[in-house]
Amino acid sequence: MPRSRALLALAPACAALLVGCSAIPKAAAMRVDDVTRARTLPASVEVHVSGGQDFDFRVSDAQFEEALRESLAESGVFSRVADRAADYRLDVVLGDDAGVEGREITVLWSLSHRETGETVWQELIASKGKSFQLVGVVRLRRSIEMAAKENIQLGIERLSRLDLPR
Repeated sequence: MPRSRALLALAPACAALLVGCSAIPKAAAMRVDDVTRARTLPASVEVHVSGGQDFDFRVSDAQFEEALRESLAESGVFSRVADRAADYRLDVVLGDDAGVEGREITVLWSLSHRETGETVWQELIASKGKSFQLVGVVRLRRSIEMAAKENIQLGIERLSRLDLPR
């Protein structure tokens, strides 16, 4: 009998763990494969992400940065996505707000010339995601992932319109 009580006591903890794991937005779901680009920029870029959170249905810096780096590389907007010592530095600051009809994410994008430190482009981009999943936790996670994916797509499209000095 004590063993069955112990198992019953363990059940809520296991359920909470499962809910927590299913609530974490995944980089693969935020990755953009089909960006419409205006041009290819003849420069390399390094990416830095901040402002994210690793809990409470938020996008983490690491997950967003992974999705952004992979999306930038796939898009071909820059000649190379580097870890450091690139021609330009892309700083992305994540903000996060719950929207009425889903999830809204506001992100500050800033591109600066690495050598001079001069900011050549800066824009605040807002995006929304709305999922129709039945399970609330999954619906919220998918909404966040969709909002982040849309934001990455919009950011890359706007970057591709820049006329950067050589």
